[in-house]
Amino acid sequence: MLLCYTAVMEIPLEKREQVNKYIVDKYTDVPEKVLEFERRAKSLPIPPHHIKPQFGKLLQVLVQAKGAKSILEIGTMWGYSTWWLYQSLAVDGKIVTLEKELKHYNLAKDFFSEMDMSRVDLRHCDALEELKKFQPEEFDFVFIDADKREYPGFFQLSKSLLKSGGMLVVDNVIFSSGWKGNTVADAVYDGRIKKAQELNSMLAESDDFIAVPIAIESGVMIATKK
Repeated sequence: MLLCYTAVMEIPLEKREQVNKYIVDKYTDVPEKVLEFERRAKSLPIPPHHIKPQFGKLLQVLVQAKGAKSILEIGTMWGYSTWWLYQSLAVDGKIVTLEKELKHYNLAKDFFSEMDMSRVDLRHCDALEELKKFQPEEFDFVFIDADKREYPGFFQLSKSLLKSGGMLVVDNVIFSSGWKGNTVADAVYDGRIKKAQELNSMLAESDDFIAVPIAIESGVMIATKK
């Protein structure tokens, strides 16, 4: 049975922006080349959403702690989260990242080339189909941040790809800016919130994972496979 605990950051709402700024300024050192590409991405007609730098730093720490050599990322966007994962990737490791939208794929391809991220295998594909092509227990770290409506399917297909002791991280498990202020705890929700709730329930009822959904940013699920 899954052991599940929800950690809530006890910081007054009016202070959170100040605290987040402190964390970003103190602990996240993003190279100017990455910031320049971020500005370029924001100028294009694509969704501006990607993870915050403090969450990126958390990914870097988790990959380092795991000693990950094989990482699967579902949802590339233009590659910002991939860059954070890459910072702690083992020297003989690889990242396979899946992106469905062609315009995002092309932008990420340029970004990885500019940043000389040669150990990234970027694939333009439907993740639900691509996930069926991998071998069982091929990865020791999986990060999911893609179409929330497909979260249950992503989890079902990727859990067997994760090695025993491997780590699963999922973004947007509590709320998202696109949900008009609603959260997974609200009675009123759209399809994306419903699917996030479904994923949370699947993990809470699973005997194969130990997980903790953390109420930072839009809610981050961190789980390890038994």
